[in-house]
Amino acid sequence: MRLILAVVVLLTAQGAAAATRKGAEPALKPLGTPKTEKKAPPPPPAPAAAEEPIPAGGEKRVALVESAPPRGVDKRVVQKAVFVAEAELRAQGWEPIPPQTVGASYAKSNKKVPSCGDAGFCLAQIGRAVGAGYVANITMAAAGKSFTVKLTVVDSADAQIVANIAGLVAKSDETTVGDAVKRQVPRALAALQKHDAERQEALAAAARPVETKPVVVEPEKPKVEPPPEPPPAPAAPVVVAKPIKPKVSGELSGMRATSVVLMVAGAAGIGTGAVVFGWQAQAAAADFKAGKDPLVARETALSRAHTADAVMGVGAAVLLTGAVLLFMEPSSSSVALTPAPGGVGIAGTF
Repeated sequence: MRLILAVVVLLTAQGAAAATRKGAEPALKPLGTPKTEKKAPPPPPAPAAAEEPIPAGGEKRVALVESAPPRGVDKRVVQKAVFVAEAELRAQGWEPIPPQTVGASYAKSNKKVPSCGDAGFCLAQIGRAVGAGYVANITMAAAGKSFTVKLTVVDSADAQIVANIAGLVAKSDETTVGDAVKRQVPRALAALQKHDAERQEALAAAARPVETKPVVVEPEKPKVEPPPEPPPAPAAPVVVAKPIKPKVSGELSGMRATSVVLMVAGAAGIGTGAVVFGWQAQAAAADFKAGKDPLVARETALSRAHTADAVMGVGAAVLLTGAVLLFMEPSSSSVALTPAPGGVGIAGTF
């Protein structure tokens, strides 16, 4: 009985709650499109401060930037490397600006020095902010068990990277990294000095006045055409005359020329035997009579005498042969042989 009464009471309560929700539905319907509240637009960003140009003398200033060391490397290692670079720059006549001064300059504007790495545009902004012509940044990075140490120099005027020199070190202690930077600074300074000289030369060239020469335009001269050339005259006929070979009287025939040559050769042989070898035989005979090495003188005299006889005999035979040939050819020429000292002379008409 109590259970039935409880069920009736529960059903009655649910019906009342449903009726209440049904009657309240019209009140929950929206009366119209809700108006969206317009938020005020955000204020425009403040314009960036204008970058001041590099002051006079700033071309010799180098702002030094200290980058964060890699994981596991003490911050004092990078500080030592920056200190070494500062000392080397100062020793070479440059004016380095240490990182503390760069940070203090940014702190005046409630700013922090940006972490640029080796980005040229970012580093150039730092240089212009502190009035330095150049910016030098030293960064370290892990490379396996070793570390890379890189020195980057940027021109503050045009954000051009002047030098970007990297080296590998096995240890990350202050001495090793400092020595690596000390070796890199001279190479960076060489590139820096070359770049500065080229810039100064370009500025001087731009400051020089450009000479302009007046352009003289000459009036165009009228073209004068030459008169036409007359036609060429007809060529005269060329008559080739055959050369007339003059007849030479008294030409020697073949047999006569041979006979003359033989007689000349024979006469030359007789003269050679009589004069040359005969004289040598007489000289050797005189030495034999004087008792100068009689054996050798006697042999020499006999040998030269025999040679003279043989040469004269051959010359006489040749001369005789030529004379025979000359007499055998029918001609009106006359030849006479006359004895001469040391030989025979030939006279006649040919």
